[in-house]
Amino acid sequence: MEQERLGLLFGVFAGILLFLDALITLIAGLATLVTRGYPTHLLVDATSRLILAVVLGLLFVFFSAIAARRQGDFTLAGGVILVVLAIGTWYVLGLHLFEALAGLFGLIAGILFILARR
Repeated sequence: MEQERLGLLFGVFAGILLFLDALITLIAGLATLVTRGYPTHLLVDATSRLILAVVLGLLFVFFSAIAARRQGDFTLAGGVILVVLAIGTWYVLGLHLFEALAGLFGLIAGILFILARR
């Protein structure tokens, strides 16, 4: 029971870190756009990183909540999905500070849910 709570905490914290990364990307992109103008390809890159960070953050929160609230196979499936999301976060968003920490916390949450099922 304690592992599920701890997994939920780590999963939600991973989502919060990705939301914070999206907010910082938005503020930095808008500041650069206003002050110097922004080339189109960089604007598309920043926008896609922002959308991906928000979507991945929502997925971390959703699957950690599902895995923590349900028992049985939902806990195991949620843990496996969180591990895959963590690896996908590192692959898609890179290893910047908030993305790397969010992936690490998501990986820890997934492992905790997998171990809770045993």
